Amino acid sequence: FVDWFLERSGFPNGAHSERKENDNRLKVLWVSRGPFRDRVRERLMALPKRRLRDEMQFIVDLADELGSAAELSVIEFGEKDLQQSLQAVREADVLVGVHGAG
Repeated sequence: FVDWFLERSGFPNGAHSERKENDNRLKVLWVSRGPFRDRVRERLMALPKRRLRDEMQFIVDLADELGSAAELSVIEFGEKDLQQSLQAVREADVLVGVHGAG
């Protein structure tokens, strides 16, 4: 299913990111929960109910804790198109963020 989906999303079969030689750091991707946007009408739709209070300080603290063992990136999917979002997730070893349904 993954190959089928990626192919239809514009990725070549088996596409993956190339790591720099001797870069064994863990790639951690923090998913930031920003406002939901209507891209067609270019307007704010709603604020997410689950946001991390003082998120920026948390990210700074997480980066300090991870140190040189990991590369921390931050993404807000609402600001990216589908292909950019998929590429970021494919490149990550660990995906972290606020989630939940209740």
